[in-house]
Amino acid sequence: MCGLLSLCVQGRLITLKTCHDRAVADFSPGWLMLRHALEDAFVRGLAEIDLYGGMEFVRHWSRGERQFADVLLFSPTLRGRALWAAKRTRDALRARLPAGGAR
Repeated sequence: MCGLLSLCVQGRLITLKTCHDRAVADFSPGWLMLRHALEDAFVRGLAEIDLYGGMEFVRHWSRGERQFADVLLFSPTLRGRALWAAKRTRDALRARLPAGGAR
């Protein structure tokens, strides 16, 4: 129905990935799961909950946000260079799509 991948490190809950079955999306399983995760974090006395992302639903739960960046490292091999080139090509094609376009 839904899932949450998170880490608990040094008194901090870091949510990394959420997912849900679209067939039950009308019931908001992700919201319910997040609510229970937040409740559990407070019960355990965690000092911070990092919802990891600038998505609109995250702003509903937070008072502030941090800037972050993704860093990708590719090995200096033929395979690594091919993966790097494929990613650059994909990113360039996505940049040409209209906002909200198919992905």
